[in-house]
Amino acid sequence: MRLIEFSNPADLLDLLLPQLEIQETANNLILGLAFRLIHQPDLYPLPPFLAAVEQDGQPVAAALMTPPHHITLAGFTPDLDQAYSLLGQTLIHDAWPLPGVRAPAETARDFASRWAELSGARVRPGQNLR
Repeated sequence: MRLIEFSNPADLLDLLLPQLEIQETANNLILGLAFRLIHQPDLYPLPPFLAAVEQDGQPVAAALMTPPHHITLAGFTPDLDQAYSLLGQTLIHDAWPLPGVRAPAETARDFASRWAELSGARVRPGQNLR
């Protein structure tokens, strides 16, 4: 399993667009943010965090964060514990601030649990969006 970081949102979409479109409704936030960053690269004051996690050459997860906002996640396989660990370790190592998680409820809950284990942060449920 490996994490790929991108500096360009178009590169992220080149890899992930087919996977994200399979469940377009669940992934509309990450898709919308990526397209917005392509067309308005200076919209946010800080550079975004753009990443994909691959296993055996296939994308299993995607992450996009525009600090100071929450990280937005998408998962493409049922068991993502290792992907969440890799993602969390990278965020910690590179000192990315993580104010919260936006993702489908199960994805957000699973990542938040892994984040709490890795970072020692306390996790509290936020707003449940549909």
